[in-house]
Amino acid sequence: MAEISSYPIIAPKAQDVLVGTETYVEGIAEVIGNPTRGFTIQSIADLSSTTSNTGAPFTINATAGGASTYSSAINTILLNWTGGGGTYELTLPLASSVPYRIIRVISSSTIAPADKVHLVGQGADTVDGAAFYNLNKQYSGAQVWSSGTEWIVIQEKS
Repeated sequence: MAEISSYPIIAPKAQDVLVGTETYVEGIAEVIGNPTRGFTIQSIADLSSTTSNTGAPFTINATAGGASTYSSAINTILLNWTGGGGTYELTLPLASSVPYRIIRVISSSTIAPADKVHLVGQGADTVDGAAFYNLNKQYSGAQVWSSGTEWIVIQEKS
């Protein structure tokens, strides 16, 4: 007698990752030379919070000599500059606390060459292997990805 099991069905979304094991089922007829295989889903990981760049950006009004540590769940940052030229430090979250997260940083028309925004890693974290990544042009930007131990610039526009 056949055993039939039913389980609740959760339809994965495009940003989900399925974690499971593939199994070969012996003794079941092969169709056109392909063995019957099964896949047991152990978990579905929703990656939308780590990769989504939709919705309103988080706005930072940078000033010379200023600094902040980014902790928002919003993955898009819009940089505006106020005041005279100088350097503003934007510290990214600790890479190990947000593995595989992508953050997009965009500079507005208010950023000039004399205005420097340094994307800085927290603690021993680096950004592309360096202490900081510099943004200092209007309408430019960078997208950084956390490897879990460092931040890597995966896309830039300058």
